[in-house]
Amino acid sequence: MPVENALTDEGLEYTLLLDNRVDGSVPDVSYSSQDNETTISNLPSGYGVEVTTDVDGNVTASNVAVYTKGGSGRTISGSGASTTVKIKGFIASYVKYNDVKYKCIQTHTSSDSILPTNTSYWTPNDDVPNPPTWNSGVLYNDQYYFVVGKPYNMLYRFSNQALKQPTERGGRSASDYTFQNIRNGSIEYADTGHFTVEVTPRFRDTYTYVYNPTLLSSISTLDRFTPESGHFRFGVQCRPEEATIEVKSSSALPVKLLAAEFESMVASRSRRYGA
Repeated sequence: MPVENALTDEGLEYTLLLDNRVDGSVPDVSYSSQDNETTISNLPSGYGVEVTTDVDGNVTASNVAVYTKGGSGRTISGSGASTTVKIKGFIASYVKYNDVKYKCIQTHTSSDSILPTNTSYWTPNDDVPNPPTWNSGVLYNDQYYFVVGKPYNMLYRFSNQALKQPTERGGRSASDYTFQNIRNGSIEYADTGHFTVEVTPRFRDTYTYVYNPTLLSSISTLDRFTPESGHFRFGVQCRPEEATIEVKSSSALPVKLLAAEFESMVASRSRRYGA
């Protein structure tokens, strides 16, 4: 495991956080236009792919994840073996140029000197019925432009957010004569892709608040994801000693939490005075 400060993936400003990560150039990759599925097979021996499906064949759980090298997550659609995983759709770029359909066979940024007629970068292919028209200045990728790995969970649990009053020795401690009800919380984040906030009041159901990027700059149609920075607000509506507040993420996208603050309603029945 590389232990390095500010480690980033090639071409990205962050690292895709997956365990047992395998580069797309290692396994075999094939696309079926009939099923609209890409099969990634011959992963390292003993890799241990586990995909759970329901009676209708829909995937309900998976211990593996596939991301393009641009940071776009792909939907797992099946397995079939411990060293095989299937995803919906295709990975390689397909285009139409002069009424001919092409498949990208080498990742590159297109230019007027690298047209789809260049056999070093493209090959005629009819797998995709309606590919987009080729454009110059676009990053087109081959079918190996991805990583596969096993996601793991991140958990941060907030401590008790009780309001404290000054003590006679200069410190601060909670008061039994102050009523406090936390109304809302706000998390400041930077260069982040995904996380959830779970608020569990005592004897009540858990409320889940999901952060996903919403700005157009962060949702790319070309398999490229750009992390965001900002504030995420969520509701609490209970006393601090009765609330369990946790931040979780199982995504391979980065999570950087900078600070948090809470809005409370406070009613003091008395005031503490030092000796």
